[in-house]
Amino acid sequence: MKKLIRYILSLIPAIVVCSCSPQTDELFDKSAATRMNDFLANYRDILMAAPNGWEMAYYPEESQIYGGVTFLLRFHQDTTHVTVATVKYPTTVSPTSYWESTSTFHLSGMEGPVLTFDSYNDIITPYADPDSDAGRGVGYGYEGDIDFVIMEATATRIKLKGVKTHNRLVMTAIPAGSTWTERIDSLANIIADLGDALYTNYSLSVGNYTTDMVEGSFPVLAYVQPGEADPENMTDMAYAYTPTGISFYEPLKGFDKTVQHFDWDPAARVLTCTDPGVTATITPSHSADFIHYNDYLGSWKMAYINYSGNAATLNGLTMREVPPGDGVGKFQYMELGPFSGTTGFSTPTQFYVQIVYNKLEGLSIVPHYISGATHTTSGAPLIIYPLHPSGYLRAVTTDAGLPSMTVEFGDASADSFVVLYNDGGTAALVSSLYWWESPVLTRP
Repeated sequence: MKKLIRYILSLIPAIVVCSCSPQTDELFDKSAATRMNDFLANYRDILMAAPNGWEMAYYPEESQIYGGVTFLLRFHQDTTHVTVATVKYPTTVSPTSYWESTSTFHLSGMEGPVLTFDSYNDIITPYADPDSDAGRGVGYGYEGDIDFVIMEATATRIKLKGVKTHNRLVMTAIPAGSTWTERIDSLANIIADLGDALYTNYSLSVGNYTTDMVEGSFPVLAYVQPGEADPENMTDMAYAYTPTGISFYEPLKGFDKTVQHFDWDPAARVLTCTDPGVTATITPSHSADFIHYNDYLGSWKMAYINYSGNAATLNGLTMREVPPGDGVGKFQYMELGPFSGTTGFSTPTQFYVQIVYNKLEGLSIVPHYISGATHTTSGAPLIIYPLHPSGYLRAVTTDAGLPSMTVEFGDASADSFVVLYNDGGTAALVSSLYWWESPVLTRP
């Protein structure tokens, strides 16, 4: 025992010498506050240095029950302002797709280096506002974050953790040559093509494993993991739309490889996993009565009741494509005609009815002036207008082979459209020849 005590005591001088080494002195020659300020200055430089800004999938609520939303962020050189952009709803691919808001931010050493959006931002703040009536309602809202601990930062990638939710988020630098408008339009296209419950069924395939997926009210897909005996025991996985497809909050559970990021192929209508070393797809499908844009094109005839109450039929009608009518976006245009007439028109005697294709609702008539046409007595321009703008033409019966199809107004009370002219501010019917009641389109 005495030998052991002498041995331990003999080590003390060596320990003391080591503790006073020059390297240790250099390590602690700055205060903790100074070292934190150095860290924050470095992170601030990284935030502002990305020439095109950053892209981030934001997930509110600690269990990600609302799914995610993609933001673009640019931190200004004044070191205090940040601009956040995302898709503006409804998702039409046009200048209205682009929505941005500028507010302020700061970095602090609250719980380590923390990034805070410290003034109201129209895009990000509502997700963290407890007074919002969204999400769980007033007192809770979406329960998201505006304070984020910086876990790691490089020139191209910043890892964050929400102070409240502890959700782990990633900001990636937007590649050179990619503009915000292009990315927002691409994101809007993806949301328009995949979002808003356009699809009712999904099939997940990973290697040899295939199972159905179910989507809820938010961007969350549920599936049965491999080896799970109870088909009712489904795993919820939150995701966010990206400019190329979707990305899950974390890799899908139950697989020995990373299955997380998917690109959308609009032609093949399939999501393909882009993670290395894995073969995986998610294939969505529409409900049985869904009608694609191209299925409406071609020849039609229209049965209707005219203004005099008599049954009539128009033959030789064509539904034709109007650019950019490629059917990729949620809203695309087409037109139906020609409609002919000799009464009430100066010129022309033939015209087309403009129609908008809505993937969710069907077809609706677009109020529009007939180019170059005026009423013969008043000289007022002619306009085509549905009597009930909320009414939609719907495909209500289809033959298995198509193109045989019956299209009628979905609402019996919204079953007329007319040609009107404005005579001194008063809308009036032009002629009974241009009143179509209970129109039904069928293939000739």
